[in-house]
Amino acid sequence: MIALNEQDFGNFITHPLLTKKDPPVYLYEGNPGKIVLLPDGVTINPTDGSVQFKGVFMEQYEFLFRLSRGDGQQKNTNDGSRGAKIEAILLPSTTDANNDNIDDKEILEKDISKIMSDYFTNLNFDLDGTMLSFRDMMVTDKGKQPSLMLALSIVVKKFPSPGIAF
Repeated sequence: MIALNEQDFGNFITHPLLTKKDPPVYLYEGNPGKIVLLPDGVTINPTDGSVQFKGVFMEQYEFLFRLSRGDGQQKNTNDGSRGAKIEAILLPSTTDANNDNIDDKEILEKDISKIMSDYFTNLNFDLDGTMLSFRDMMVTDKGKQPSLMLALSIVVKKFPSPGIAF
């Protein structure tokens, strides 16, 4: 398990080892759009066990994401992991009136929620031969500040090269 505070989680979701992998993409109105996660504005809420963070879709639509523990029913959770559940909320735009007039806002939020849930549930990254994948999470308020505890599966194919920067 690893413990992340709000700043750590923001750095984690925007770390080059994650961002150079295939980012979450959604086909909207015939156009594939990347979902870019933002490092700032992370809030860990121990009351409801969630982590809130933001992202931008197609470089113009800002979303608030609420990450919580999955129920084990998500895609590819047959390994005993619980997976992740993410609720996506389209935020009102301060610069683009199109954001407020999206006809299929509920469908967009539902589809982005599923894509982001699958993205975190199936999150895998390679630390130069040491493979980490998401298994489960919990939020705690023990310690000086709330933190997110991530349970990761680890498979060591080879030990990382000396001097590699993580």
